[in-house]
Amino acid sequence: MPTESDNSGATKIPTPQRPVYRVTPFEAHMLWNTRFILKRRDIFGHDLGEEPPQNLQSCPGPLPDGLTPNAYMVLKDTLAQGTILTLNRFGGWMKESFLRDGQPQTGSVWDRHPPEETRLGFSRAVVEFLMALTADDFIEPHHYLVDWDCEERRLTPADEFFFWRTLDVARQVSRNLFFCLVRKQAFRRNVWGWLSFPAEMIPGQSYEVTPENLPDFSECTRGVRGMILECLQLALSWRWQRWIEDQRIRSLPAAVRQGQHRLVHKVLQVFLEAMASARRPDLARFLLHTLSRSLNRSDMTLSEWLGKAIHHSYHRLADIRQYYSDMLLFPCGLMTTLLKWRNRYRLTGYLDEDYRVAQWWLGEWERWNGNVAAAVADRLDEQSYNLDYLKTPETTTPPQAVQW
Repeated sequence: MPTESDNSGATKIPTPQRPVYRVTPFEAHMLWNTRFILKRRDIFGHDLGEEPPQNLQSCPGPLPDGLTPNAYMVLKDTLAQGTILTLNRFGGWMKESFLRDGQPQTGSVWDRHPPEETRLGFSRAVVEFLMALTADDFIEPHHYLVDWDCEERRLTPADEFFFWRTLDVARQVSRNLFFCLVRKQAFRRNVWGWLSFPAEMIPGQSYEVTPENLPDFSECTRGVRGMILECLQLALSWRWQRWIEDQRIRSLPAAVRQGQHRLVHKVLQVFLEAMASARRPDLARFLLHTLSRSLNRSDMTLSEWLGKAIHHSYHRLADIRQYYSDMLLFPCGLMTTLLKWRNRYRLTGYLDEDYRVAQWWLGEWERWNGNVAAAVADRLDEQSYNLDYLKTPETTTPPQAVQW
């Protein structure tokens, strides 16, 4: 490669030119959408300020039979590099400690896992979905995207991660697109969606879920899915902290709040049971981190925790007590489970099989001040029985009731 010299005599190595591939207008829009989905926001939900900064793009018209070789090559490169960069940006680069075969290992995700466990493979389902998304109106899907679907068993872990990123983008871009996708088999049981925004994974406001409707969380404890979940620990922790803050400032009907909290608690409890069965408490660290950040003040009151959620329309003390009990399912219910883990691991002896696992969890418990968070959660639960909270101004006795 020829080199050049500037006036100072230093040799300048020219930057290699990236090849330019000719693609059709439809394929250009599809490649734009792929980059938009993978580079929409960073771990904290902020726009990256990089290209592409606009929105999804549609190219209405007949759906092509396939892609040209150039478009296929660029799409494959975009999916491979974009997914790796996204995982790295979400936390794969951090030198953290995780468990592997019952032994703690420290380093980045690429250091802790062999190459065969970090190899991502995409199926044709992603290509077909991107073509349907580009050919339809993403603001209000009505044609190709409505007809498209894929069986869950055909999806690879990389497909599931890309579809989760698609759901996350759809939540910000178009609610119609999100509701269209969440009804499909390819998205309905997306494990990352259920761990990120479970209250939105059920169409409507029924908030009723059975174990058959939930994904198999045990699949997230090994292989590529386990590697992805390790990368998402910080992102999931931030999302749940953001959810707690949103619950404090949003005005919602009491029944809707109760349904959401019951659903969230049930989903996360199933997740914790799967992690305990697989001896992978490290993959639930994002919940410990979330609770420690949210319950970090010993003088926190129930009013401060609930915010606007303290308002309700109930008048019977039993209904009010049940309401507050549901509102505290996230901090108190989950902390009770994590406390059981701590107590069980404290009794693990040196010769026991789970000794290394126990020591790892106890170390994380001390690192994130688990005792402080548990004490605050217990204090909030006690305050929910206090009549000063049960008789709020919003729950005054109705005029037609008997005055004692």
